[in-house]
Amino acid sequence: HGGFLFFCFKNILKKKRMSVNKVRFSVDNSGETIDAELFQSTEKYGVLLLHPHPALGGDLNNNVIACLFNVLIKSNITALRINFRSSYIGKNSRHDVRASINYLLTQANCEKVIIIGYSFGAAVGCSVVNDFDKVIGYCSISPPCGWVCWPLLGHHFPHGITTKPTFHIIGNLDQFASVSQAEKLVRDLEKKGGSHKFHVVEYVDHFWFRYESELSKLVLDWLRTLNIQ
Repeated sequence: HGGFLFFCFKNILKKKRMSVNKVRFSVDNSGETIDAELFQSTEKYGVLLLHPHPALGGDLNNNVIACLFNVLIKSNITALRINFRSSYIGKNSRHDVRASINYLLTQANCEKVIIIGYSFGAAVGCSVVNDFDKVIGYCSISPPCGWVCWPLLGHHFPHGITTKPTFHIIGNLDQFASVSQAEKLVRDLEKKGGSHKFHVVEYVDHFWFRYESELSKLVLDWLRTLNIQ
């Protein structure tokens, strides 16, 4: 009986460690709040996951964001995935990202933060990387830098020029992100200095259906190269 009770207690602790909490936090003094999900580990760093454009169906349950979130949980890495406030899309989305970073730093016991953004989330996420010393890098997945999206979102990318480590992943069949333009963004980063990686995945378009696991492995492998203490 003692062995069985120990087994049950061990599994209860494991489930508690792996639990995901729904959280809500303020953006500023306006009273507006952000809804999010947090997995908190004992690690001293956390990952912020940013989804595609809300007006186009993007939310924290997006296929790419959901797969990344689950992989981070299995790897025991603190992760926060948020829903952007749909009424504040535009330059004010940067306020959502800043508030989320502050939440990780002040409420989730994180000493360092890495931003991982997909599509719209990649554009907005990279734009705040230099606003916090404790943000130590970012990963950009399918950055919307094609001719269709550039007029709307291109103004974010110059703010993402940094010496902090970055990783940029794109599918060669992407409908909204130009491989050549993404390469140019990486070259601009390399001129600034630092470690900047670029990876093209063959036969993949903007949506990553059926390739989420491959993508998540690329991201996780990059995170491990950072040797975060």
